[in-house]
Amino acid sequence: MIESGVKFTLSTIRTPAEVKSLMAMYDLNKREYLEAEFLQADICEQAERIIAYHGMHCFVNVMYDATLLIFYGELWNTAEKDLYETHKHSPYRNYIRDIFRRHDASERVLYLTVLDEITKIANLEKQLVHELGALARITVTDSEYDGYQYLKVFSSAASKKHMLVKLKPHTGCDNVVTIGSIEGKYDVYIGDGGGNATIKKLKKLYRNDIYH
Repeated sequence: MIESGVKFTLSTIRTPAEVKSLMAMYDLNKREYLEAEFLQADICEQAERIIAYHGMHCFVNVMYDATLLIFYGELWNTAEKDLYETHKHSPYRNYIRDIFRRHDASERVLYLTVLDEITKIANLEKQLVHELGALARITVTDSEYDGYQYLKVFSSAASKKHMLVKLKPHTGCDNVVTIGSIEGKYDVYIGDGGGNATIKKLKKLYRNDIYH
């Protein structure tokens, strides 16, 4: 399907270091970001203050020119220490001590990441949602560390739906088929049938489009 002209895009909250994709449009061949949504400076500062108030640390993912930098401070828990030690040599993660952060108009923050214990994450999420409301998008996901979760703070515009609108001009595509695991939200639902069932559905849609 790809060889015949279908353009396939992966949309995920994972970072480039994990699947070479981000809450931005990333071109794997050119190794550059095509589109991105950034946190407003005042919202970012407020979120960082709330995180610090809870006695927690966050990784600040900043775009300088076309390079993603990850600023970090004092690492307090074992999970974030292991995360840093494991990934600090990755070509997709550029870790820099926060003392070198500019905090000026050139700083464009993509998102904040907190890795901490589940109970602490729950309390932090509650306050962030209460104080930031619709001004930011807060996500909480399980981590690879037992008893720990990731909390991330994005721009409210950093969504799959919003990026899909921006994707069309880059591809020249008029027809878009979305695939996902939330029933009723996507054109093709990935249910109990798994990947094979999904591929069969896509092939059927593709053939119908070609021959009609």
